[in-house]
Amino acid sequence: MCNRIWFATALWKRILLGLALGIITGLVLQERAVAPRGMGDVFFRPIHMLVVPLMLIAIVAGVAATAGQGRGVAIMLETIQ
Repeated sequence: MCNRIWFATALWKRILLGLALGIITGLVLQERAVAPRGMGDVFFRPIHMLVVPLMLIAIVAGVAATAGQGRGVAIMLETIQ
C-alpha cells in the first residue's frame, strides 16, 4: 500500500520532500548530523572511474577529428596556452 502511494506521487514532489527532510535534519541535529561516507564512496568512485576515461577519449577523438582537417595543431596549441 505504501509503495503505491509513494510511486503515485510525482517525482518533483518526492525530490522536494527529500530536500525538506534533509534541511530539517541538518537544522535539528546540526553538529551531530553525520554524512554517510560509505554510500558516497560507493557511488562516486565508479562514476570517477567512468567519467575520467570517457572525457579523455572524447577529447582525443575530437582532436583527432580536427587533425584530419588540418586544424589539429592549431587547436592543440591554443589548448596548451
